[in-house]
Amino acid sequence: MKQSQKVFRLSLFFCISSFLLVIFTSYSYWRERHHILTEAKNNAKQAAVQAAKQIDGHLVKLKNSATSIANDLTSGTLKKEQLLDRLRNTMEENPEFYEAGVAYVPYGYDSNIRLYAPVYIREEGKIKPGVYIRQDVDKLYDYTNKDWYSLPLRQGATWVEPHFGVVTQTLIAEFGTPFYRLDPTTKKQIPGGVVYANYSLDNLKQFMTSLKLGQTGYGFIFSKQGKLLYHPNTDLVTQKKNILELPRVQQSEKLQTTIEKVTKQSQLMVIDYYDELTGQNAWLFFEPIPSTDWFLGVVFIKDEILVNTNTQQYKLKIIILGLIVFFCFLSILLFKIYQGTVKSFWLLSGSSSICLTMAIISIWLMEVTDHKINESKHRQDRIVLFLEASLNKFLNSRSESIDQAQSPRYIPTGIFIQSLEFQGANDIFVTGYIWQKYQKKVDDKISKGFILPEAIDPNIDKYYYHQEEDLEVIGWYFEAKFRQEFNYSKYPFDSKQVRLRLWHKDFYKNVILTPDFQSYDLINPVSKPGLEENFVLPGWKIQGSFFEYHLNNYNVNFGINNYVGQKKYPELYFTVTLQRDFINIFINNLMVPIVIALLLFLVHLLILKDSGSLDIVIACSGFLFIVILDQINLRSRILAGGILYLEYFYFILYIFIIAVAINSILFSKKHKIRWVQYQESLIPKLLYWPGMLTLLLVFTLLIF
Repeated sequence: MKQSQKVFRLSLFFCISSFLLVIFTSYSYWRERHHILTEAKNNAKQAAVQAAKQIDGHLVKLKNSATSIANDLTSGTLKKEQLLDRLRNTMEENPEFYEAGVAYVPYGYDSNIRLYAPVYIREEGKIKPGVYIRQDVDKLYDYTNKDWYSLPLRQGATWVEPHFGVVTQTLIAEFGTPFYRLDPTTKKQIPGGVVYANYSLDNLKQFMTSLKLGQTGYGFIFSKQGKLLYHPNTDLVTQKKNILELPRVQQSEKLQTTIEKVTKQSQLMVIDYYDELTGQNAWLFFEPIPSTDWFLGVVFIKDEILVNTNTQQYKLKIIILGLIVFFCFLSILLFKIYQGTVKSFWLLSGSSSICLTMAIISIWLMEVTDHKINESKHRQDRIVLFLEASLNKFLNSRSESIDQAQSPRYIPTGIFIQSLEFQGANDIFVTGYIWQKYQKKVDDKISKGFILPEAIDPNIDKYYYHQEEDLEVIGWYFEAKFRQEFNYSKYPFDSKQVRLRLWHKDFYKNVILTPDFQSYDLINPVSKPGLEENFVLPGWKIQGSFFEYHLNNYNVNFGINNYVGQKKYPELYFTVTLQRDFINIFINNLMVPIVIALLLFLVHLLILKDSGSLDIVIACSGFLFIVILDQINLRSRILAGGILYLEYFYFILYIFIIAVAINSILFSKKHKIRWVQYQESLIPKLLYWPGMLTLLLVFTLLIF
């Protein structure tokens, strides 16, 4: 009775302790994930608010400078002969200004001069004085019919929506305010002209790309009417696109409603957003810029942080082990093991085996359901490209951080894969099409073509040529074998990322290949862009495909002085993510070990007082021979180095086949061993499945 009570108390103690451990670890796991999300969200929110404040501060400064000049001209404090000095001083004191000038109404400066508009513009970080619109108007245009001039005269001080400056030859965001003069006839104040100052959107781009929004997050600015004023995809700005016209906005009623609320209420708004085009979860922050009717939008990709860290994976394993311990000791209490009946022992053995099996399957599912597409997204040397905006944000930030004498050329490149075939452990044969787009005249000094640097005996044929206005589209058909290092240690729960590496033919000329997003209907990896619709790859499931940059380093300059691609140069990869089809592997490879394990257990049950040990040893020898042949067959098919996860099944079977044979011999010996002889070898029989599954769980935890 005392021993039974002791067993009961210990079981109850470990049952409660393991349950509390599971609860505490689960809470810690949830709390860590919640903390990561909350911190990331707060940081992104703070970045949006701070960015809006900084932009507003610059815009207020520009607005105040222009207003000050206008007021001084109106009051007469600033004389005409002092105007040029004042404009030049304004540019010198405000290095962030791109342009400052005055445009007089016709004959407003001098009755003999119709138009007069001195302006100072910044060029390459220096002041460029003395550009007079009066002198250039005959060559360029009459500014009196331009919005930057006419809007302030009609509406008063206002921000003019970005436009392409004829003088500056760049996109500019401009503030204009009228100044007045005394009409000598009526003695009333009448408009004398417009004082204006502006920012180049290139300067705004530098600031926006400096925002810390993860690898693929980005910011944008739009007006109260929805017109895009800044976006990483500059074509949207130059084409004067409205934010409500963007495909992602048109497909999301939630986005449309939010943008309408933002423009009406002018307050910070945050929404969770799932982009159906890219398959990504994101936060969107909208923050008004107070001094204007503009709004700052920030996109922060939530999936970049929603990954299990090492500590989170460690906690998940603790939860699984804690549950095993809890259910095992709960079984002791439920089945009253402390009473010592044979039936209760078998119930404990069966229940613990079920718990161990569920734990192993749980780890398998964790591995199989892991989001392999995001695997490379979280490495600093790789940038996954889901959005054209994210691509432009990365290229903009890179161009600002690297001082290059030769500006890079960007060549849009697309790929379409027709077939994949594994030819050995590290070789894969690929066929498909690759195309590139070149701008006429601009790209005449570079070669037309690409290199597959990791291909073995590639066969590349020019297949088609097409012209579209100022573009040349060239397509090639290719066949090539690629040798890549694949990891088979988790077989049959392994996944593969087949990466096709692309260089431009003139890689030494600072030519960067970019994904041709416009050629794909959807770039969502789950939609498998760039892959044949009826793709056949036996034994594998295609998870997705996407473009990515690898920031590769080389310890050689290929014999070219000032070679720009030697340190962290973005090289384009097209990646196809594959998950092995577990069902086929289970039928082909796991059925034999499972059947052998079941038969071995039945043989183990035959160890009785009147049974012969020789028959059992002979049966074990037959099992051993079958397992060895099956493992050899597996190795011959996979041809991979190292130990496969599936092979641990065989190693465990080797151990238990030998253990069953030794146990039968010890049971038949004259010198009795108590724990072997007890109840006709009951203890080894009870420990068979729990022991086998425990070993498998240990190996599973070590491998995964």
